[in-house]
Amino acid sequence: MPNFWRKRDPHENQPESPVLMRAAPSEPARFSGSRTFDDFVVLNWETEYGTIGWAHPTHTAHTSAVSLSHAMYEHLWDYMHKAYTTLVVPMLLVNPDQSPELRAVDLYPGGRMSEEYEPTWHQVATVLGTAVPWFHYALRDKKTITEWKPGDPPAIVPAQDAGLRTGPLLELAADEPDGSPAAAVCLWLARHLRCLDSAAAQRDISEIRAAAKDPNSDCAYVRIAAVPAPVARPDDDEPSETTRRAGWAQITERRDVLAEAVAQVVLQWDGGRSWPAPDVAEFDPVSSPAAAEWTQRLRPAPGGQPPTVLERRLLEHIRSTDHGVLLYDDASGCSAVRRIDHLGKVTMFASIAQRISTVAPLSAVTLGRYTVWVHTEDGGIWLAPELPGHGLSWGYSGGGPVALAELLGNLLDDITSPAVSRKTEPDDGLYSLVENTPKDSVTTYSRAQLLAARTG
Repeated sequence: MPNFWRKRDPHENQPESPVLMRAAPSEPARFSGSRTFDDFVVLNWETEYGTIGWAHPTHTAHTSAVSLSHAMYEHLWDYMHKAYTTLVVPMLLVNPDQSPELRAVDLYPGGRMSEEYEPTWHQVATVLGTAVPWFHYALRDKKTITEWKPGDPPAIVPAQDAGLRTGPLLELAADEPDGSPAAAVCLWLARHLRCLDSAAAQRDISEIRAAAKDPNSDCAYVRIAAVPAPVARPDDDEPSETTRRAGWAQITERRDVLAEAVAQVVLQWDGGRSWPAPDVAEFDPVSSPAAAEWTQRLRPAPGGQPPTVLERRLLEHIRSTDHGVLLYDDASGCSAVRRIDHLGKVTMFASIAQRISTVAPLSAVTLGRYTVWVHTEDGGIWLAPELPGHGLSWGYSGGGPVALAELLGNLLDDITSPAVSRKTEPDDGLYSLVENTPKDSVTTYSRAQLLAARTG
């Protein structure tokens, strides 16, 4: 393995100043084409100091020069320093009146490298004798970057976030019949992301071009290498709630690899907030009487078939040293996993539905350790609806108690109310009750107690 983290020995024959911060060479650099290392496209310039590799990651919006060096080492090993003297990558545009930040490393014999440093675009242009091309993170088409040559006009590229590829959405939609809710949600999300990416690219490019009018600005040394293709369709065709719910239910119940690929896109986008069961609860099955009763009603899931999209989320919690059993809850229609670790500790992981599957009114709620259980008048016990990033909690003043108080108020009025996202202010009485409930004990409130807190 490379000695990337070995400290510099002052007696070793290494340059004192970073390559990209030195004076201009006597001759301009010569562009020598491109090379691809895993998910990086590296454009090469031959200079008096050696080969400078100017790289764009095509798998993420930005990454470090150190990450590039690790990817390159897998191909070039200890000969990296003979192929490249310096590697440099652009980061995100943070401030509208400044150029994108740069990260660089210099390579030395024996698989060693300098600490990562931050040259300016002006410094890079000084060493190369020319401005270098910049591809916005939403315009990093690998073929376009690979084929770039000095003097090329900006390429016109359909916008797509380098770290959020929408191909699976379009593939799944293409296979669906006319009128398919699954196709509708996939097409909408693909278009929505295209519009967002195009707007982001156009905004950042416009800001750099505006700043570049000042010849003293570092942006004057940024060469725009790609611009977004026009978006002809407006981003105003989001499907109805009914279609969205039906479409994501179709997809998350599927067991094929394309549906899983779509799920990965959605998880990157919003964590699956629109899925019928978007979050996962983790709890000890004997942490409360409600947890024990709910766990006992589960039955083994049918075997002999790949897991559904939602079941895969649960099975990710099973480590190689664990024993895991996939279970099914007939009442909610959701799955769960019982995990037994190498020490014999039992933990449950359960999908949390957006809505409770009954019309029977709320009769009580149990706040059990870290899990909220809803009791209904038909004798049902349910995991309280919850959204990713909007967890329910109690025993302190904060966002979790706010969400729980809001949800309890909604469920008192309508048990089919969906999970909340803290868009409205909760009732003061319910919030006070939740805030002052002991965190480390199991507490059950009856419907009457909840109503008294709300009206009191």
